[in-house]
Amino acid sequence: MAFCQNTADEKIIGIWKVKRVIHASDNANFKDVVNGFAVATFIFEKDHTFKITTNKNSKLFKMITDMANGKQWIKLNDSEIAVGSKKDGYSIMSIICKSENVFVFPETDLELEVEKQQ
Repeated sequence: MAFCQNTADEKIIGIWKVKRVIHASDNANFKDVVNGFAVATFIFEKDHTFKITTNKNSKLFKMITDMANGKQWIKLNDSEIAVGSKKDGYSIMSIICKSENVFVFPETDLELEVEKQQ
């Protein structure tokens, strides 16, 4: 069963730190993105505002954070969180909740083990 399934927003709301990269694409073009996500923090605010931070902010990863930060997060279905706005159809970022501690990013074939901080 996916973590997001029948999960109240309160279980998603908070600060999630990446503990480790479980799987990443071997594509060299995504190396900077993977490195940024490997030390990222995801913030899901109660008002549904989203933010992502990292201490390895390459040019490409900065583009991701610039697009995603300050946008809204919504639960699309039982296992998926989408980030964006009504205007863009919440299409900036898709996060699959594989389990309580695993986020998958289908756009980049990236799977992260995360831990809730708050």
